[in-house]
Amino acid sequence: MNEYDFLGLPDTCKVNKTIFKNMFYDVAGLSKADKKLFTDVIEKVTWLYNLRPDTINILPYKDEEKDYSEIEVIEVTLKDEKRLDRIAEVIMMAIPYAMLLVFRKDDSYKFYTAHHVTSKADFSKNVLGELISSDWQRKDSKFLKRLDFKNSRFSNYCDMYTDIVDAICVFNAQKLTDSKQDLTGEEARSVSDKINTIDTGIENLKAMTKKETQFNRKMELNIKIQNLVKEKKKIMEEKND
Repeated sequence: MNEYDFLGLPDTCKVNKTIFKNMFYDVAGLSKADKKLFTDVIEKVTWLYNLRPDTINILPYKDEEKDYSEIEVIEVTLKDEKRLDRIAEVIMMAIPYAMLLVFRKDDSYKFYTAHHVTSKADFSKNVLGELISSDWQRKDSKFLKRLDFKNSRFSNYCDMYTDIVDAICVFNAQKLTDSKQDLTGEEARSVSDKINTIDTGIENLKAMTKKETQFNRKMELNIKIQNLVKEKKKIMEEKND
């Protein structure tokens, strides 16, 4: 049994080829620090699946800002869990196709996605959009079923990839709000952004409070913290109605 059966992809899309780390050194022009990061953290990089018209019958999509000619599924087995956002950014920039990037350590998975936007200044270069990632998931996690490509639209690769990205966004938002409410990808991103912004604000205010010596100023900061806590609670209650 294939451990990635949960993706629901046909055998015609299988690649299972090693991507050697020096490819990223050459293509991405990595600094010494990034090369050391790849050496210290990454055990192996494997190109698992390649979705393109001759491996799965779906149309590519292209307009002035998007070029979704194929989708890649790439696995990175890890020795350590340091700076995964940076590693994901390097890999996704070096391989400028829509990608489901899977970090695997033992029996746990962490998934990354990001839309690409074609650079108007240089159409040979793509701009990486916001990194969207899950938390660590075990093999028995119900979340893995959300990543079944058969649940996505088959209209074109852009729609299919967008549905995979949105599945992660919705899962993240539902976890943040402890909600089972159905959300669109846009709604999920909005809710997550609001809560993450509030959490950052609370942490910053708490740090300021610890350093503050004046009692009145401490009270003002504590009131601001309580107001943000109430704002967060309101958002979470709205998504649990």
